Amino acid sequence: SYERPYISVSELYVCLRQNYYVRKRYQVDIKSQFRFAYLFLIQKIGNVLHEIFQDLYNFDEVEKSVVSEKFKVKGRLDAIKGKVIYEIKSIDPSKFKGVYIKEHLFQGIIYAYILITEYDYDIDNVTIIYVLRDLKTIRAFDIEIDMKLAESFLARGPILLSALENSIVPETIGATKDQCRWCP
Repeated sequence: SYERPYISVSELYVCLRQNYYVRKRYQVDIKSQFRFAYLFLIQKIGNVLHEIFQDLYNFDEVEKSVVSEKFKVKGRLDAIKGKVIYEIKSIDPSKFKGVYIKEHLFQGIIYAYILITEYDYDIDNVTIIYVLRDLKTIRAFDIEIDMKLAESFLARGPILLSALENSIVPETIGATKDQCRWCP
């Protein structure tokens, strides 16, 4: 859903090489990667949960598009209220370990960095709200913003953009062992 020449926020904290191949449309056997009906259902559940939270909380802004012209990065955050960015996530109960998932924090701090430095917002916190898909548990985590970490992720945007423009495969910046192990 991103628009060229922008890099998606979610592309910044995973392997740049994999993102390069996805953007260049290299052939991947999609059927071996996903179970479409399940993913469709999960996406619909997530959308409904977002709507419910947006109705319950009096957020200042929802589904806000955030664009960094400096880093050529674009994304959409879930909600803002006061000095807090909210990321709302639905998660399978068996996968929830009682702590926040670092990639969800990365997403929030990247949005915060852009809003603070390019939009003149006063943001000091990211709240990640997990709704377990059994609908029995809701957990929230309030985390302070790490501006240096956010900037390190944003610096990857121009690297990926340059690689795409020049058709040069980038290094595996941001890759984890699990990502490499399961890389298509």
